[in-house]
Amino acid sequence: MNNLYIRIVLSASVSVFAAAINFILNVYIARIFKEEVFASYSFYISLATIISVIVSLGINQYLLLNIPKINKEAISEISKKAYTSVSLFFLPVIFITIVYLYFRGENIAAILSFIFISYIASILLLKQSIYTALKKIIVYQMCDKVLRNSFILIMLFFLSNELTTFYELIMVVAGGYFLSFFVMQFNLNKSERYDLSSDFFKFIDIKNLTPLYFVFLTTTLMSNVDILILDSITTENNVAVFSASQKIALLSGFFLNAIANILVPYFVKESKNKQEIGLKAKMSSQFGFASISVFFVAMCFLGEWVLSIFGEGYKTGYFIMLCLIINIMLSALYGQTLTLMKVKNEGKYLAKLMIFSIVVKFIIVYPLFLYFGVFGVVISSSICTLIWNHFSYLKLKNKYSINTLVFQR
Repeated sequence: MNNLYIRIVLSASVSVFAAAINFILNVYIARIFKEEVFASYSFYISLATIISVIVSLGINQYLLLNIPKINKEAISEISKKAYTSVSLFFLPVIFITIVYLYFRGENIAAILSFIFISYIASILLLKQSIYTALKKIIVYQMCDKVLRNSFILIMLFFLSNELTTFYELIMVVAGGYFLSFFVMQFNLNKSERYDLSSDFFKFIDIKNLTPLYFVFLTTTLMSNVDILILDSITTENNVAVFSASQKIALLSGFFLNAIANILVPYFVKESKNKQEIGLKAKMSSQFGFASISVFFVAMCFLGEWVLSIFGEGYKTGYFIMLCLIINIMLSALYGQTLTLMKVKNEGKYLAKLMIFSIVVKFIIVYPLFLYFGVFGVVISSSICTLIWNHFSYLKLKNKYSINTLVFQR
């Protein structure tokens, strides 16, 4: 258990460091470019994230849950098979996206850069699962998030006088993704490198992954679709302000994510030990909720000042930011429900919950937007979060006697 605490602290420290660099990068982009450029940057990063999950086919979840159970010699072959499958499915998905971007009015340079970013993001998603399963998530965080965002930030600093348009910015971002991929490709063990093979996952191989695929897709949509929705129904200024508020709010959940990344392999290993899982689930819930609560209190006093770092016009996002943090706190209140539902092979039930939740969100988001403005989008997310978390909690408690809540009797 002591070793577990050490790994959580180390992972959380790296996550905080990576989050700090990413935050500084977003602030720098917001300050040296106009609000419409920052809005476009946020839109494209969210879209690339969603595409990377769509083309994953749930294979990343398969790697996460199965690599801890197989020997190291088999990791290389299963990784090649995963990379090949994702690469093949990427082609039709990106073709549809290209058509959409073309009619949206983007230039060729921006479209090509976006294609590259989306593909690398898809491969890195698989790598993240491999590294998490191998209990090397800290290495992944350093090679990907820290290195990539540091490179982009440095390039923007030296080229700030020459960069004026969005397509120039997106090309620099693409360079950061390439560097991250390059380092992981040529500076790590063979079993962790990117390589393609003649074999790939067939439908019969991945049909059992469908529930986990939809779970991961819907959770990604919940985190990223708000930017896409706002981009289509409101002004670029509102999109930029919401994005800045969201970037700050997401800082509150990095400790909780770090805990989840470390605990997944342990949950898989101890899947039949209710007492051990219950103890670790309770510990992670309390640590995660406490960290978010402290962050929320700090932002109540410092929120406007932190937003002003993006620019004076971003201070209007203060209450949006607080509501977004409350939404993350709501999820933290229920603890590791998502992780434990997957570990307990409740993927089908969880998928139904997540799909129902996201459908409810899409139904209510526009009416709430018309009545409450941007706050309506945040409210729709909170309702969505409450639905799947509460029913997952009930399933774990009633069927497996695992109580994930922070406040337990």
